[in-house]
Amino acid sequence: MNPTTVSAQPDTPFIDVVREFEATPAQVFRASTDPELVSRWLGPRELEMRLTEYDARTGGSYGSESTDAAEHLTYRVVNDA
Repeated sequence: MNPTTVSAQPDTPFIDVVREFEATPAQVFRASTDPELVSRWLGPRELEMRLTEYDARTGGSYGSESTDAAEHLTYRVVNDA
């Protein structure tokens, strides 16, 4: 497994996450834009995740619900697709 690099510039609301995958660009794009695939890998493995909305375009957003002993609700905005 390749390492993940997470960086954030001070005074900005953005986080950059970089990781190399042993997959073609088309496979990585599909895994990032197909809601059924996204719900398999996004979030902790011990939680079941359900996307409530998913728009992977720049300026789009997504919402998800993850369940364990407590409900976890998440809403994020896609800043660069």
